[in-house]
Amino acid sequence: MVASDDKNLKEHPEVKDVSNLAVLKLMESLTSRQLVRHQYAWKHHYWFLQADGITYLREFLNLPDYCVPATHKKQAPRAPARPLGGDDRGFGGRRDGPSGPPRDGGFGRGGGDRGGYRDRKEPSSFGGERPSFGRGREGGGGGDRGGRPSFGRGAPPS
Repeated sequence: MVASDDKNLKEHPEVKDVSNLAVLKLMESLTSRQLVRHQYAWKHHYWFLQADGITYLREFLNLPDYCVPATHKKQAPRAPARPLGGDDRGFGGRRDGPSGPPRDGGFGRGGGDRGGYRDRKEPSSFGGERPSFGRGREGGGGGDRGGRPSFGRGAPPS
């Protein structure tokens, strides 16, 4: 059960024809008898029915034993969303082992699948010459080629 902390509310949103104050006082009474567990957060009261509260309400309302709250009913086990094993999928659901099937190239050593567009000689899609960032084919970077000198691991020995 949930109720806001507004004691002047004319009607509780979930229980028709009952004021919010009546709901607050009823649940306060059940809390003092330890039939419900109370929690308060962000100006709202939350109550959770305990096992003793279920038996008390069952006796007070003359309900049969098979009448159980929906949150206490045992759910039927559901089938798993994905089949477990039995097919040719390996670790993590991938085929041909954890790293997948071998690819031509790849991003590691031995080339890559991006080499095709790097080796093109025609101009790029923006219409101008290909830009050079220093260590490329057409100068701009290190040592005796002109431009700024390079330092660190890529500098030629002097």
